[in-house]
Amino acid sequence: MSSNATARSKGTPLWRASKKFSFAAEKIIPDSFVFCVILMLVVFVLSLCIGKGPLELLTAWWDGLSSQFTLAFQMGLMVIVTSTCARSPQAARMLNKLAKLVNNRTAALILLMAFGYVTSMLNWAFCTIVTPILAMHLAKRIKGLHFPMMVAGGYACMILGQCLGPSATLYSNLATEGSSYAQIVGKTMSVAETCYNPMNIY
Repeated sequence: MSSNATARSKGTPLWRASKKFSFAAEKIIPDSFVFCVILMLVVFVLSLCIGKGPLELLTAWWDGLSSQFTLAFQMGLMVIVTSTCARSPQAARMLNKLAKLVNNRTAALILLMAFGYVTSMLNWAFCTIVTPILAMHLAKRIKGLHFPMMVAGGYACMILGQCLGPSATLYSNLATEGSSYAQIVGKTMSVAETCYNPMNIY
């Protein structure tokens, strides 16, 4: 095998660097739930040190956790419904047609980033699931695509689009009567005042 062929088989420098980060994320960095448990225990111990009682802390912990049940159910239901839609035959045909529009890696990345931006404005949960599915359709058609980089590009634009999407948690919470955010602000706020506020758009 020639030196050029050997270099190609090992991938580009960017690909090799991303593989190292991917290994760290999968093998070294603990799951986010582990950090939550550790931080919870740290706060619990520190609270004991300043004179708080165990029963008082457990009561406060449960009150805080139970206050998020409604929002957690809403978000969970949204993810389940949008996941079902994203994996439907109709969505698969649509994504396959989109993947046929491009024939090279650069165009595929631009398409995926634009798709992530637009769909995130419609619904963040739908975008979170359907963007990597489109990336898979593109990877099947175009050789040499770096799948992790494609997903990262789509998600990067998704974050930008969420600022203008009414499905964002903050906007929907503020528009709900009696929600925690509405209580903090002192009133409910419609999406016209938050999501579609000219200051937010510009």
